[in-house]
Amino acid sequence: MALSLQDQLKKSGLVDEKKAKQLERAKRKESKQPPQKKTVQKNVKQEAELARKKLRLEQIERDRKLMRSATATANGARRWRKYVSLSKRI
Repeated sequence: MALSLQDQLKKSGLVDEKKAKQLERAKRKESKQPPQKKTVQKNVKQEAELARKKLRLEQIERDRKLMRSATATANGARRWRKYVSLSKRI
């Protein structure tokens, strides 16, 4: 049967018994802790929500500018038609 990586490192002398036990304890302790994934997901969701709100506000502002522009154009055309109709009467 093949030796584990930890056993191979011990056998080659790169890791001693004390260091191996210390790593094993750290690994066990890490596995007992709850994953931090949920907080990361929460932050990502919050950032995405803020980005959506910002995008929506930008769209609203752009739409308002377009509406002002369209209104100004319509008002200008209306004034022009009124001027032309008045000038035809004279």
